[in-house]
Amino acid sequence: MSPPDIEFLKQSEEYFSVTYPDSYIEFCKNYSTKDITDDYPKIKKCEFIADLQTMKRINKRIGEEKWGDYESAIAGKRHEKDENRIWGDLLPIYFTNDGSIYGYSIEKPQSDAILVWSIHTIVHSYTDIYDWLRLNEEGK
Repeated sequence: MSPPDIEFLKQSEEYFSVTYPDSYIEFCKNYSTKDITDDYPKIKKCEFIADLQTMKRINKRIGEEKWGDYESAIAGKRHEKDENRIWGDLLPIYFTNDGSIYGYSIEKPQSDAILVWSIHTIVHSYTDIYDWLRLNEEGK
């Protein structure tokens, strides 16, 4: 399992008008030629977001989870969410099979904190990506 390449990060930054934290760019560079599971063998084997199509799909999902129930309750219907924008203040980088999405705050572009999105909102944060990897190794 490897993080995205630098070209994808640049493409995402330009497409969505966002900025990845310098620490994540360095992390991606450091693991560009080796598997993360070499250093963190117990990490949940899910997926780093490494292409624009997946990024759009995850963004749309966040928008639907954040606003879909509200729309249904207030307007009686749901409107399709635009996959071409960032929803929920989350710049997603990783997602798991259980529906959790990990990412960075777009309101604090140089914050190293990894935020965890689940269902409708951000439910947890880690100090940085290495804290997240270490605690993930420990099953936390």
